[in-house]
Amino acid sequence: MIDIQLLRADIGAVAKRLSTRGYTLDVARLQALEEKRRQIQTATEQLQVAAQRARQARSPGQGEEGRSAGGRVEAPGRPSSGRS
Repeated sequence: MIDIQLLRADIGAVAKRLSTRGYTLDVARLQALEEKRRQIQTATEQLQVAAQRARQARSPGQGEEGRSAGGRVEAPGRPSSGRS
């Protein structure tokens, strides 16, 4: 089995070593697939961040201290006026 970290770090050396054993590594295709994987991973992470923000926005009472139910920041020691 080929170590994925080694493959990503030094694809040329892996291709050369495989060729000594009678295998041909399609380096261009592997690099294209790796680029696609990175794009998908980035998009997935962005969606996860957006989903987390959406969850936080839907639960106004659970978040930063000092925020009233309306999302306003209240001054310490001063009760909310009740106005919107």
